[in-house]
Amino acid sequence: MKILFGGNVTSYYDAIVEIFRSLEPLDDNNYGKNNILPTGLYNEGWMLRLILQWFSKNRKPGYQISFDKDAHWFSEGRLATVFKNGKGLKIGENYTVADGIYGNIAIGTQGALHKEIKARGISDVRLVKDCRQFVAVEAKMYSNFSKGITNAKKYNQVARYLACMSNVVCQSGVDINKIKDLSFYTFLPDSKKNPTFCEYTRADHIKETVRKRMEDYDSQNSQSKTKEWFYNAFLPFMDKVKIKLITWEEILKHIEGVDNESYNMLSAFYLKCKRYNGSVPSDIMDTDLLA
Repeated sequence: MKILFGGNVTSYYDAIVEIFRSLEPLDDNNYGKNNILPTGLYNEGWMLRLILQWFSKNRKPGYQISFDKDAHWFSEGRLATVFKNGKGLKIGENYTVADGIYGNIAIGTQGALHKEIKARGISDVRLVKDCRQFVAVEAKMYSNFSKGITNAKKYNQVARYLACMSNVVCQSGVDINKIKDLSFYTFLPDSKKNPTFCEYTRADHIKETVRKRMEDYDSQNSQSKTKEWFYNAFLPFMDKVKIKLITWEEILKHIEGVDNESYNMLSAFYLKCKRYNGSVPSDIMDTDLLA
């Protein structure tokens, strides 16, 4: 390993850390000396993982982001859709990949941990039998919600998230009334919390968007049972789920009041995420790196 990488690198983990260290410091005298783009590390995905890890280690109740005692988090988990692809069906879709999920969840088949869990892929999300918490999080820096998908141009990202979450509840056979914390959050910069974002998260807008998706899908699939799912599962799900936009700044302020050391670290990371993800369009560093 030392022959391959040099220095004191003794593991794959050390080698990865060494690559990321090429980002520090990235100042006017170090253009071109980094091995990867800063956005490979400083992005909403890693910001979210750091935040979820902190909350998983600090499980004090009283804040909107709080982990159940048996909950854990997972990044890039797959939420199965009720609008499945099929032979000759041109209106289906694939699963939704969630930036972050936490709660009483099982990922994939989970080996011997949950033999009752049936899942196709190693990252498929299911809920455990006595699920009390199921929260999905979409992380944003400066991108917007997607407005549609290939086979449904007006089926926006938020509506799709909520529909898939509802389907996961159904597939898991969990009583929705026993889930105490059922939520969908979007973490985003304070500057992005605007009327456009709020429009997508309105319950009536989501219900109508999914209803139209259901009708279009059923019109091309005579074997579909999505209408039954929509009225018997999705609408009750929407009556219970909490949908909220939470800014990174709000989250960091909470952490500051509990753990100042972690706050300083996370704030420094967040500032770099904002810089390298285009908070300042004229930033010379971004232009040079992406040229």
